[in-house]
Amino acid sequence: ELDALGADPTLHDIAAAYFRPMVQALRGPSSKGRPYVRVLARLTTDPPHELNEWVGVATGRAHESLLERLRAVLPNVTDEQLAFRVKCVGGILVVLSTTELESDLRDKTPDQIEELLVPTVSGTLAGG
Repeated sequence: ELDALGADPTLHDIAAAYFRPMVQALRGPSSKGRPYVRVLARLTTDPPHELNEWVGVATGRAHESLLERLRAVLPNVTDEQLAFRVKCVGGILVVLSTTELESDLRDKTPDQIEELLVPTVSGTLAGG
């Protein structure tokens, strides 16, 4: 999704592109993607020892691609701050993968979930 963005995407565009696959998976409690989201959340927060290296490489590539895009739209934010904000957004997505917010997402279309999620993610990445 990030690779498909044009030359001058906004922060909103970047957040939407990066998290759209997650939004698609969070369509509702019966979504076929929901188990994938739970596995992804587990792998990124507490991977089995034998998968540590693989998870690090896979998430590192995705994060670097995201950070590269974010640097362009948030030039006054340090890499350390951007990395922290991306981790915070990851925490938001981990919570969304649980049943905690299921009632907020139930019966919502992917577009409606994106309308809820992307401003929150954009605001977190922007830092206020």
